[in-house]
Amino acid sequence: MRKKTLKFIEKNELAQDSDKILVACSGGADSVALGHLLQSLGFTIGLAHVNYGFRGIESELDARFVEQLAQHWGIPFHILTPEEHRLVKGLPGNLQAKAREVRYKWFGYLANRFGYTRVATAHHWDDRLETMLLHLFRGTGIRGLPGLTPLSQHPDSVPIIRPILFAPKEDILCYLDNHGLTYREDESNKSPIYRRNRLRHEVLPILKDIFPDIIPSTKATFWHLERQGRLYERYLTKWMHQIGVGEGKKKWTFKRSTIEEMNTSEWIELLLAYRFTYRQILDMCPPRALKPGQKYSSSEYSLLVDREVIIIKSNSAPSPEPVILSKPGHYPSYWGELYISEVHLDKVQANTDMEDPNVFYIEATVLSFPLLLRPRAPGDRFFPRGMGGKSKTVKKYLTDIKYPMEQKATAPVVCNGNGDILWLPGLRKDERYSISNSTRSHFYLFKWTKKT
Repeated sequence: MRKKTLKFIEKNELAQDSDKILVACSGGADSVALGHLLQSLGFTIGLAHVNYGFRGIESELDARFVEQLAQHWGIPFHILTPEEHRLVKGLPGNLQAKAREVRYKWFGYLANRFGYTRVATAHHWDDRLETMLLHLFRGTGIRGLPGLTPLSQHPDSVPIIRPILFAPKEDILCYLDNHGLTYREDESNKSPIYRRNRLRHEVLPILKDIFPDIIPSTKATFWHLERQGRLYERYLTKWMHQIGVGEGKKKWTFKRSTIEEMNTSEWIELLLAYRFTYRQILDMCPPRALKPGQKYSSSEYSLLVDREVIIIKSNSAPSPEPVILSKPGHYPSYWGELYISEVHLDKVQANTDMEDPNVFYIEATVLSFPLLLRPRAPGDRFFPRGMGGKSKTVKKYLTDIKYPMEQKATAPVVCNGNGDILWLPGLRKDERYSISNSTRSHFYLFKWTKKT
């Protein structure tokens, strides 16, 4: 088992000797075997246990067992208690999905704090076969059918590795028995209320009886699916570069005219690449029926239909944060760079800065520091220069000038200390803060450079 595990790790490039691995350990047979295997192979590991408190005293006994195991092995132990997370009930989705979300967010936190470079989970061959069958009966394509893979990435964590994915459950139990390792049993794994449990205890035994060679034959199936999947991904990526403009995996922009020329199969494959569901894809077909302003979100991406383009953006992309402008200086931001300087001039004519939307002179007496550069908020209103002193909501103004829909919700505004909107950087100044023909000599000069 040790040799097979090491060979599997090396073949799939799951970890190197220098990696520090956080082992997700429930205390059950699979995770105990995984921890013991990795440590015996010389890897630096720690054990992470999540106590959801779902099973009362049994949950407490599981946590105590994993802690004692870590002490016995002389390795770090990390635990998340029910009192600490308090997140599961508030998350959308079913209980198992909620628990998984909490678990991986916490793993990411531990990796950042303690320097773990990999998270190892104890999924094995039976898990993989069960997952494939679940995906098959729910409806899936070439991406979903292989189910679990040796290496994956969670948006809130470091790379997830599955070093014993090759091993049947019975091999794991033999390993535990041969090394005298004890483990905890979770009775909920036998409950027929979960589909996976019914597959495990009712369906798979029948399949193994009908197909005695099910393990080698399904290994061949997974090998073909993985190989075809890699080929598919390579050509899909090449094709996407031909029809759109990408920024890594964070954002892709496609011309609507290009999308509307696609046949339905091409459009569906493009949407599947971004994890949109079957029902969402049906709503988005045919692509020529899409209207500006429509938005769809998958588990990882959001799609926005703009006037001339369709934008697909990662949900984990950074969001804009407000910047406090406490005094004159240089202020980098999500949107661009703002420079504020004091200037002393003998005289500034009215509308000196009218022609350049990236430059704004403001009389010093009307400013109240600290100012604030922030994303626009619902209800924001200002008095656009050149509109005869009439006010308009920022949202309406952006719509009127056909500001990109993707950026409209987070367009930047500069606010005075009293809350007034002074300026939409690079777009329009507020009439109330425009300079008049003044004999004053003390001004602030604002210069804006938009991020490209």
